[in-house]
Parts: sequence; C-alpha cells; structure tokens
Amino acid sequence: MEKLILTKWQFDNSHCIFFLTITAPSGSPGVPTASVIMSTSISLTWTEIDISERNGVITSYIIQYGEGTYRNILINTLSNATTHLITGLKPFTQYTFTVAGVNSVNTGPFSNTTIVVTAKEGEYNK
Repeated sequence: MEKLILTKWQFDNSHCIFFLTITAPSGSPGVPTASVIMSTSISLTWTEIDISERNGVITSYIIQYGEGTYRNILINTLSNATTHLITGLKPFTQYTFTVAGVNSVNTGPFSNTTIVVTAKEGEYNK
C-alpha cells in the first residue's frame, strides 16, 4: 500500500510539480524488552525503526502479544513513544511480545519476539 502526494511549486512564473510516494515502514523496531512491574503488568520498551526505513513519520506502534507463542491481542499505542505499560495480564504466565511501527500509510513489519513471564501473585519488582 502506498500514498501518492502531489505538490505544485511556483517561482517566477515557472512551475514544478513534485510527486512523492510514501509507503508503509520497511523496517521493524528493535526487539522489545520487558520489565515485570507486578504479577499482572509489564513495561515494554523497544528501539525506534531506523530512520532510513520509516518511510515517513512513525505515528504509533502496534503491540501484538498473547500467552505462550499465541499472539492474538493487538494494542495500538496511539503514540510514537517507545515504551508502553501493559496491564491485565495473568500472574506467573508466559507471554510473547512483538512490535511494529505505523506511519500515515500503514503498519510495517513486526519485530522479532521477546518472551516474558509475569511475577507470581502478590510479587512485584521494586
């Protein structure tokens, strides 16, 4: 999927028309790292997509995760921040996470995955 932008520029009765094609990001964010906050929440952090692979401005990120290796939950961060708090998880459960960048056109490829196990009930990191 791509978006075509047409810009007309005029200078001293001369006209130039520029065409700019924007595509979805071609690169993925860095592998996310997870910090267990409590038995039901983690903080997920990743590095930005390389500037040469963004194909525009990254407007948000999609986090895909689920129990074990089954990633059936999607979250749109609605921000270009590279950290997101995930809540509502089950205690002492293994989760797999991956992240993709979104620009004005579409979503790019997902990062490699990371696996984290939430804390046992009543435990937390200080």
